[in-house]
Amino acid sequence: VCNQGMKQVWISNCPGGKFVVLPSQTFYFASGSCFSDARAIQTWNLVYGQSAPFTGLYAAEGTALRAGILSAFDEFNQGGKISGYTLRLWSLDDGYLPDNATANARSLISGGVQGLMGFYGSKASTLVSSMAASRGLGLFGPYTGTIGVRVNASIGTINLRAGESDELNAMVQFLVGTMVLRRISIFYQNDIFGQ
Repeated sequence: VCNQGMKQVWISNCPGGKFVVLPSQTFYFASGSCFSDARAIQTWNLVYGQSAPFTGLYAAEGTALRAGILSAFDEFNQGGKISGYTLRLWSLDDGYLPDNATANARSLISGGVQGLMGFYGSKASTLVSSMAASRGLGLFGPYTGTIGVRVNASIGTINLRAGESDELNAMVQFLVGTMVLRRISIFYQNDIFGQ
């Protein structure tokens, strides 16, 4: 569940545990977590799962995406943004194949991650968005501009990248308004990786 803008976040559905309220400054990546008592909060690892291409044609992009997430997590962990919390990333290689990405998502979810993030590609992100939503998990920052994770997105999908329609609109505005071009060609991909 996406709790953007809330002043307090209640952690719920904790079998055998207590319900606790977290102050607003502690919500960064806390959705989906369960704490049995206040002491658990002091030493809790928040583990997020990622599937991206670390081999194959898009290995450089997948590796760079992972490095960016790890850099942000390191800054977060070093800065003490949430006292006692440590962010961790569990990354799996999907070789830029949507079926591998969905299988990885299932493995990550069954492994107990608190959320999914940094999935790479249109088809994979669209499939995983609905999978995450059906299990009450968030999908943060899928690396795609596809409309599929925007129009049909679950409430728990948080997009960090502009949508392709937004990017296309900005390009056309620039070409027509600034460059004063009147003939523009547009190409788009429509294959097993998405549209």
